[in-house]
Amino acid sequence: MEYFIDFFDFADVFFQFTDQIVSIYDGEYVEYTWNSFQIRKLGSGEKLEREPYQCKLDIEQAQKGEFPHYMLKEIHEQPEKAQAIINFLEESSQAREFALELKSESRVYLVGSSSSYNACVIGS
Repeated sequence: MEYFIDFFDFADVFFQFTDQIVSIYDGEYVEYTWNSFQIRKLGSGEKLEREPYQCKLDIEQAQKGEFPHYMLKEIHEQPEKAQAIINFLEESSQAREFALELKSESRVYLVGSSSSYNACVIGS
């Protein structure tokens, strides 16, 4: 199952440099240097090769628009985003399967920073 890192707190900066993304999956980690990265398997440290793909997210979604701070934009968008999540969960066959998988685990770690941290607190 693929998971993602919510980089939207920094997306306005991110999109200034690239629109290329490399997915990271369960059981993997990334070693970064100033000009490169290497994906590896947890445990064995085996090097993995993965090609980047072009991000198809709308740059407008990543910018703060009329708001002086990105956090204010997120606060004002919460009702719309919450409804979109509810709609997704109701329509997604994978959401129920994922929820059952999480429920069966003895331990789940929710990790976030900035406003993503608040979502993790609520989720826990």
